[in-house]
Amino acid sequence: MKNYILLICTAFCILFTFSCKKYEDGPYISFKKAEPRVINKWNVSVATINGANKMADMAKYQWEFFEDKYFNISIEYTDKSYYSTSGTWSLKDNNKYLELNESGTIELFRIRELRKGKMSIEGDFDGKKYFFTFLH
Repeated sequence: MKNYILLICTAFCILFTFSCKKYEDGPYISFKKAEPRVINKWNVSVATINGANKMADMAKYQWEFFEDKYFNISIEYTDKSYYSTSGTWSLKDNNKYLELNESGTIELFRIRELRKGKMSIEGDFDGKKYFFTFLH
């Protein structure tokens, strides 16, 4: 009888672990809350618009999220030109979405992956599909 109870408990734990995944690409379990995982200086490793790679023209592309809910995005292009923007950020819908507010312009990204050292997000704006992967 003890073996059956152990087997049922093990099966339940495995099922529970694999069914509670919040983000499409993981992780299954995290002991650190979502907000502290977002707060960091992130280097963009993948940037696509409608599936087309946009990293070829960029020498350096960084997003930085601060504890005080401000963010800064900076891009240095291979031709040495530079772009930056900033605003406020927040997590929405039980931490499934990252909202950026740039002077009243709101962009909402779905978080696909959020783990220590890696984050992936996607969003649809102006008829285009954006996808980013960040590493730090």
